[in-house]
Parts: sequence; structure tokens; C-alpha cells
Amino acid sequence: AVDDALNEQGFAVVELPKPTSREDDYEVTTRWEDAMPHTVDVWDSNRDEVELSYNFEPSEPLTPSKARYLGAALLAASAHAEAGERGE
Repeated sequence: AVDDALNEQGFAVVELPKPTSREDDYEVTTRWEDAMPHTVDVWDSNRDEVELSYNFEPSEPLTPSKARYLGAALLAASAHAEAGERGE
């Protein structure tokens, strides 16, 4: 009931996924990879950047605020697609 009320107001409550691995090849990274072929990394050497990769090809790094916006935009687009709505 609370989730429905929040959703109607444009808010989403989600459980944040835990990192799936801690890599230690050349540099140390915390990685989320349950959405393969997409992965998300935060490198210890660049802790103020979030790296999104597709098939292990990284895009330009994102600031934490841009990454948060992208996450919210993905949630909104997912809800829009599931509802079968048309673009406005």
C-alpha cells in the first residue's frame, strides 16, 4: 500500500543490490554484475566515479549524481515500458 502510494507520486522504493565481486587484477574495483552484459564498477583509484560497461567496454565515467539520475531514469523507463504507455 505504501509502495503504491509512493509510486503514484513518482517515487520508487527499491532494495539496493549488494556488490557481486571485488576484483583485484591490476587495480581494485567493487563490481555489480548481475545485469550482464552490463556491469557497474567503482575503482578504488577513482572513488568519485561510477563506470558503466557493456560487454566489458566501459562508457565515459559518471559522477555519483549522474549515476543516481541514470538509475532513476532506468526505473522510470522500466515502469513506463511495463505499463505499455506511449511517449509524451
